[in-house]
Amino acid sequence: MTGLDLADGGVRWTTPSAVTSVRTLARGGGVLTGSGDEAVLLDPVDGSDLARWRLPGPLAGPDAKAFVPVGAERVVAVCEGSSLVTLGIGEDDPARLGSYDPFGAVGHVHGAVWMLRSGRGPLAVDPADGTALWSVEADRKMVTDPLPYVDALLVEDADGGLRKVGPDGRTVEGCSLPGRRLDALAAAGDGGLFFAAKGTFGCFALAP
Repeated sequence: MTGLDLADGGVRWTTPSAVTSVRTLARGGGVLTGSGDEAVLLDPVDGSDLARWRLPGPLAGPDAKAFVPVGAERVVAVCEGSSLVTLGIGEDDPARLGSYDPFGAVGHVHGAVWMLRSGRGPLAVDPADGTALWSVEADRKMVTDPLPYVDALLVEDADGGLRKVGPDGRTVEGCSLPGRRLDALAAAGDGGLFFAAKGTFGCFALAP
């Protein structure tokens, strides 16, 4: 990892390449990164340690995404074995939330940490203690990440099916895009939604 001077592009500091095995995250006035069973918060000015944590297992985030911010001073770290721990800026010891079914994506929305479980639907847990808040079982392959939509979430499958899920995990309503195999879904503003499907993309809106 290398720190550059934005004024002239000169190198300010470097860290060993082994430290940058996961995606970095700007947090707590520093840059959060890690390798193996350690997470470290680096000073962006000189690369020195602002904080360092020993984790219960090696960092192993999906697609190298090992850190999920859940508040101004708290981050969830993904470790091997599909386990989650929380790191508090200014706190010495991480808190283990628990181990879960293998998952391929993770994020934070509406006060919950969600995981897109392999071969199943999303599971949401409380970032304070790791207890399950809700889950959505899926009989079809899920695509993309659960998308915040007004006061709910949109959960979509590869066959074009959409479910609007409330904060308790219950399906409020559902619909489908006929003939569309969804690859991605994103907010388009003013309540609209962009979609990407095989060979095409477009925009639509859900009826009130």
